[in-house]
Amino acid sequence: MTAGVRFLNIEQYYHYEIEAYHNVDDLIIDRRDNQIGNSSNNSSYVSKSTDSIQIYAKTYGASKYESTLLAIAVSRIADRPIELYNICEKDLKKLPQASINTIEALGNISLYYTTLFLDKHLSVDESERIKLRSASYLYNLYNRLGYKKCALCSCEIPEIIQGAHIWGVSQISRCNHLDEETKFSHAISGNNGLWLCQNHHKLFDSNIIMIDCNGHVRIKDGLAAKDIAFLRTTTFKNSLDKLILNDDFRWYISKRNEELDLEHSHELAV
Repeated sequence: MTAGVRFLNIEQYYHYEIEAYHNVDDLIIDRRDNQIGNSSNNSSYVSKSTDSIQIYAKTYGASKYESTLLAIAVSRIADRPIELYNICEKDLKKLPQASINTIEALGNISLYYTTLFLDKHLSVDESERIKLRSASYLYNLYNRLGYKKCALCSCEIPEIIQGAHIWGVSQISRCNHLDEETKFSHAISGNNGLWLCQNHHKLFDSNIIMIDCNGHVRIKDGLAAKDIAFLRTTTFKNSLDKLILNDDFRWYISKRNEELDLEHSHELAV
């Protein structure tokens, strides 16, 4: 309805009024609720940041048509620029040309192309490469963890929720014994990350907050009492959900913690 599709004989199958979406927030919420009930089907995702709306568009099977409808619908209710990332799978590099022509004609959607694996022959500048890698990483986080929700405070405001690497990209890049394709695979792995709000992401990157291999949240020793009090009042979980703690995630935690001093930290009491 939002995309302008006209339903034929709808009254024979659905006896309630159908209304178009008026804002992207309601669309995102309904997509999230629908995908919770269909977790085995990893489809396209819609999210937003402070300056743009992102569509992570699957290009395989029926999902390519769903992605096209999503793009048209979002373009009609967007309050900011839209970025559509073609998440390439199997032998499909992008949406069908007819879909691309339609999306380009809308005028408020920028198209990006990426793959879930490293394309050694892709000729792009470094800023574009970072953008593309980020899209693959975030898509994998969506597939593993679902829609954005901070793992430490449960905030669900999409504009301030970010994908936080466990084994950091800078750590990975320094591993001379790994080839570039393996490094890229680790950098975009959905097991190598968490959804964190901007506040907890910064605390995590600064190693003020740490996580041990059992998923317990730890804070470094020596913080001022007022800072500890702040952490206790803004961090509502002292351990990660079991959903997050698979073997691969624990391995990434162990790689991160090789460079940290967990002996001079203690578990956070909330």
